[in-house]
Amino acid sequence: MKRLQKHLQRIAPTLGACLVAASLLACSTPSATRAETRAELEAVAELDIPYASVPVPGLLCAGQIDEAQFDALVRAGYRSFVNLRLSSEPGTGWEGARAGSLGVEYANLPIANAGEISEAKAHDLARLLDAVRGPTVLYCGSSNRVGALLGAKAFYVDGASPEEALELGRAAGVTRLESRLKELVGL
Repeated sequence: MKRLQKHLQRIAPTLGACLVAASLLACSTPSATRAETRAELEAVAELDIPYASVPVPGLLCAGQIDEAQFDALVRAGYRSFVNLRLSSEPGTGWEGARAGSLGVEYANLPIANAGEISEAKAHDLARLLDAVRGPTVLYCGSSNRVGALLGAKAFYVDGASPEEALELGRAAGVTRLESRLKELVGL
């Protein structure tokens, strides 16, 4: 019980951002889809995934996962993993082999710094997400790059307004890169 309370305290800000994203989707999303997002959020809480959020159904955004969490996500039904980390960053580099051994998809789209959050990388992410089987885990070290790049994709590829792109970015975990996302979307 204490572990669950500690986990809920740690993820409370992320859950709040997820609720904002869910409310953005509520006006245009069928209730079955909102229920799916809620169910995914509940599963994420049980898996203790760092910086986890589900800003849209079928897309878990997260910080770096470990091998046990990777395996648990596969058992939970996730079929694709997209990593935004450089292979030189600590704790990463093992995922491709693990994905191959478990029969799931893995792709790496390394983002080294704020300057690499760009329209071109947003289109690269869109192509990757279109090509992989869902549900998908999109992750980096703290979900900061995830949120920034997903917000940029929403703006450049999906036609979201600057405000919608920023809200999606926040729901997906952008923090320190928020100013870069605002710059890209014209806010």
